[in-house]
Amino acid sequence: MLGIIIVLVLLYQVYKAAKESGRSGVLWALGTFVGSIVFQIGVGLALGVVLLLVGGIDMVDKLSWPVGIVTWIINVVVIWQIIKYLNKVPDETYSPTPPSPPTFS
Repeated sequence: MLGIIIVLVLLYQVYKAAKESGRSGVLWALGTFVGSIVFQIGVGLALGVVLLLVGGIDMVDKLSWPVGIVTWIINVVVIWQIIKYLNKVPDETYSPTPPSPPTFS
């Protein structure tokens, strides 16, 4: 339960950081949420299959908690990196206004 609360707080931080830097907060938060779900399921399934093939069902039972904790920690670190990226203000390119066109009389 604590993990879900921490991820939700981080998702709010993603939303807030994106809005403050002029990006779409909803899209960044939604993308981060979907990415974290896909990561958790994908890595969990992949490691589960590897553990099943290497050591059988007993190894999956013994190592399911550590695998879940490691994937959760990696997920939080990736979300933190997204927040760091969003806190960078995009560079505004300065382009001076062109001179007015010449007038011929």
